Amino acid sequence: AAAGTVSHMGFDASGGWRLIIDHGVVNGAALQTVYLHAQGYRVRAGDRVARGQQVGAMGSTGWSTGCHLHFSVKVNGAQTDPLPWLGGW
Repeated sequence: AAAGTVSHMGFDASGGWRLIIDHGVVNGAALQTVYLHAQGYRVRAGDRVARGQQVGAMGSTGWSTGCHLHFSVKVNGAQTDPLPWLGGW
């Protein structure tokens, strides 16, 4: 979604393969994007990523019931509506 640093890449039972990218402070808020259920990722914790870079492939890991990508945005550690944060980074 935007340039940042991978802060976490790992597996857990519910989310399957989970990736968290830290985008730093944006408009005064600590911003992260979270990706779940992937088949796998091409990046690891500590890697820098660019906007538009492919970081993994959709999958159906964890408690997923079908192939998809679960995408979410966290602002100051709390889940939030991603729409206001998309596009203007």
